[in-house]
Order: sequence, then C-alpha cells, then structure tokens
Amino acid sequence: MGAAAFGVAVCLAAINFERAPTFSLASPRPIVMKLRRTCVGCPSYTITLRSDGRLIYEGGDYTRVPGIHTFNVPTEVVMDVLADFAHPDFLELDNVYPSPGVPWITLSLSIEMNGVSKSVLSEDRYGPAVLLALERKMGDLPGMRLLSGWTR
Repeated sequence: MGAAAFGVAVCLAAINFERAPTFSLASPRPIVMKLRRTCVGCPSYTITLRSDGRLIYEGGDYTRVPGIHTFNVPTEVVMDVLADFAHPDFLELDNVYPSPGVPWITLSLSIEMNGVSKSVLSEDRYGPAVLLALERKMGDLPGMRLLSGWTR
C-alpha cells in the first residue's frame, strides 16, 4: 500500500450536509460501511467494512455459516468500496425504496464517517442501479458469498 492510496481524501457533497467534509483512511475516527440483509426464508446477514481493513461478517438465519467472523482486507479494497459509498450518486439517493408489495428481502446500506452518516433501505431490490451495484460489491467482498450462502 502506497502513501498516496492511504492519503487519498474523499470529499462528500450531499443533501443536508452543511459543508462538504473531507475524510481519509487516516482520519482519527473509523469509517464504517455496512450492508444489512434480511430475508424471509433465505440468508440474513450483516457485512461491516471498517476503514482499518477489518471485514466483519455476522451470519443469521439460513446462512451457510452463522455467527460473527472477522477478516482483514487490503487498503485497496477499502478504498474501492469507500469511493462508491462516498460518491454523490449514493449520497443523493432517497432514504427508502419501498416494494410495491409485501417485501421479502430488505437491504440496508449505510456509511458513517466522523459522525456524518447516510443510510438507504431497499425492499425487494427496488432502487436505482447505483444502489444495487453497491449492494452487490459489498456482498462480493472476499469470502462473503461462501459464508452467507447467498447466490443472488
């Protein structure tokens, strides 16, 4: 990992932010990106990626591997996911994309950086492509599909 990759700052320009703060992986407070997936009759789990490279999987109902498991991922992986979370396309999404019927699957994507947070809820995979792509990216982090058993 080079100093340039570690020092890359991500600017946020989002609705309801009084000013666009700048964050980097070297900031004193950790950056936390999270995918929470609940489902009726299929794998329910939470994946948390922290700016220090810790990847935390919490397997719930119907997962291949239940319980909490922690891994480490390279800084490049963290930066790649962070770039999508901090992109205005994600930050400007609505907070909820409801299903027109009874939801079977609920996906929640969220990021917290230095006390600033954004969370987006999608029912039955409704929502714009940027939201679904980020959900897929989080689900495809190293080892997560093997643990969860989710195959899409």
